[in-house]
Amino acid sequence: MKNKELPAKKLAVTVFVFILFTGSVLGISKQEPADSARILNEKAWEIKYQQPEKCLELATEAMKLAKKSEDLVQEAFALRNLSAYYLLISQYDEAEKYAHQAIEAARKSENLYEEAKSKNLLGIAYRFTGRHSKSVDYTKQSLELFKTLKDTTEILGILNNLALSYSRIDDHEKAVDIHFEVFELEKLRGNEMGIARSANNLGHTYNFELNKPEEGLKYALIGLKYSKLINNPNYMASAFFIASQSHRRLMQYDSCLYYLNKAEALNRKTGNKHWEANVMKEKALIFSFDSIKNTDSSLFYNREAFKLFSEIGNADYAVISMLDMADNLFELNQIDSTMAMIEKAKLLKDSLDIEDQLKISMLMSKIYENNSQWKEAQLETKKQITLSELLRDQEKSEMIESLKIKYDIRSKDIENQALRRENSINDKLLRKHFWLSLSLALLAGLMVVLVALLLKKRKADKIMNQKLAELNAKLLQKSEELSRSNASKDKLFSIIAHDLRSPFQNLLGLSEILHEEMEGDPRREYTALINNSAQKAFHLLDDLLIWGRNQIESQNASISEIDLEPLLSEVILEQEPQWRNKMLEIKTGLMSQMRCPADANIIKTVVRNIINNAIKFSPKGGEILIEAEKSDSYCSLNIIDFGIGMTEEQLNKLRKKEALISTEGTEKEMGNGLGLSLCFDLIEKINGEIRIESKKGKGSTFSVVIPLPS
Repeated sequence: MKNKELPAKKLAVTVFVFILFTGSVLGISKQEPADSARILNEKAWEIKYQQPEKCLELATEAMKLAKKSEDLVQEAFALRNLSAYYLLISQYDEAEKYAHQAIEAARKSENLYEEAKSKNLLGIAYRFTGRHSKSVDYTKQSLELFKTLKDTTEILGILNNLALSYSRIDDHEKAVDIHFEVFELEKLRGNEMGIARSANNLGHTYNFELNKPEEGLKYALIGLKYSKLINNPNYMASAFFIASQSHRRLMQYDSCLYYLNKAEALNRKTGNKHWEANVMKEKALIFSFDSIKNTDSSLFYNREAFKLFSEIGNADYAVISMLDMADNLFELNQIDSTMAMIEKAKLLKDSLDIEDQLKISMLMSKIYENNSQWKEAQLETKKQITLSELLRDQEKSEMIESLKIKYDIRSKDIENQALRRENSINDKLLRKHFWLSLSLALLAGLMVVLVALLLKKRKADKIMNQKLAELNAKLLQKSEELSRSNASKDKLFSIIAHDLRSPFQNLLGLSEILHEEMEGDPRREYTALINNSAQKAFHLLDDLLIWGRNQIESQNASISEIDLEPLLSEVILEQEPQWRNKMLEIKTGLMSQMRCPADANIIKTVVRNIINNAIKFSPKGGEILIEAEKSDSYCSLNIIDFGIGMTEEQLNKLRKKEALISTEGTEKEMGNGLGLSLCFDLIEKINGEIRIESKKGKGSTFSVVIPLPS
């Protein structure tokens, strides 16, 4: 039932396609001839691989419409389509003819794109007919035009064709380099058609030119993968054929035949008789190998190849197929048929190639030996020696011609490079002359403008100088006033330092004496409070004076070697009333005779403020640790308390010195936040730093770091 339904389905699809195509043509006919020609040309170019005969039909119709509308661009396009069609069916003379006409039409219409495309086709036609010097020349002309147009897709396609031309003149390394470069660029661009084409070309070159079948197979399979993605049967058939060649060279004949069958089916489907004939020749060759020898099959495929080569008018390959059939017939001991086939082969061409003559002589020699006609066999052997020498001479001539072509191409390349360099130099000189002339003109104009501006500026300067003189007089007056003001401030600080510090020192001395003499008196605790408050006020005054002096003038530090242990003991003693009042224990772990370069007053002020903070934020009965450490690059005083600590937010504000931070102590002690701010400013004067680590509820560590000279 299924077999009956299949033809009906095929018929329905065929009718649908016909209606669709007819409808599109009817739609086109309503348009202007030039537009119709363009649409037909684009369609013909698009389907040339899948439907070459339809391509011919559309291109012919487009040609008529282009001539009718006198549109040279579309005429060039139609001629290009016709050239491509004849290339696909291996009629190279026709392809060459239409390519020349397409170039002429493109030049008349001044259309560089059409000219470049047609020159590329002409280069391909010359390559297939063995005129390699012309092939390279036209391919390079096409390449230069596309470079002018900056058309990357076309440039890569032309480079592929150029590499194939280099292969034909045995410059295989250059061919592989170009193919591989194009392959990598196509991969980067993600161009599936370009990847398929480049992979097939690489596979072909590795198989046929470099005899590396493993590499050839690798690229053939890549070409096959991407050919399937773009659904291009010609590229697929080519990939199958290249894969078969790899397997033949690897002596994997089953795989070789598998890929040849695939290639045959696709070539038959697309109507590409030239490549179908090549597949038949390849199959005939496989069945002639000893390991899978089947002379009947070899004869069958040689006969099929002969028919196809005859249909497309390729007499050279038709003769080769006939002589191979004669060889098959001899192996089948059909001597009369062998002789008849040889005679037919002689009639097929006006003059046989040396290779064909040699093959005929070898066959005749076998026949004579088979018939015990030794004299005739000997004559054929002599003839073979003569033909072999002629063949060697021919091969030498071809090699010399190939070398000559290579030399000519390289000479042209060198000449073109020299011309490009010369043109580049001339262009640079022209640009220099242009810019020099322009610069001189601009300079002259600029000079005129500058003179006008100078005259205007001189007038403006005169007015400005008068104003500046007035401003200078005012600034001088303000400077004198500022100097007097600063002198007054200095005097005020001196008065404060002397007149306020002296009473505080007296008060401190008296309160200490009073405290000592009132031992046993219940009012003694008040004297302690008086002394404690006086100490705080005195230190606050001292800090304010230092801070004020620091703000008014950039006071330089007085650096000298100081012993930290006595300095720290002095500061702890000064703070004794405060820490004893809170019943704190201060433990020191200083290194004996620990000295470092610093300003003694700065270190004393900084350490006093930090210890004062540690006392303030420590709970009653707690402890404060003071440790010291020294390395090759610094010495450090670490003051550690186990008090209330700080939050991360408080720490960040303190490190950034955003504002004066004042917080209540554990016994409601108040401060003004000036101490730590002063410490940060002072420690910078000796290139030191204060490092802070703290956790809320755990306590804080303040490290006074003093750098050592390197």
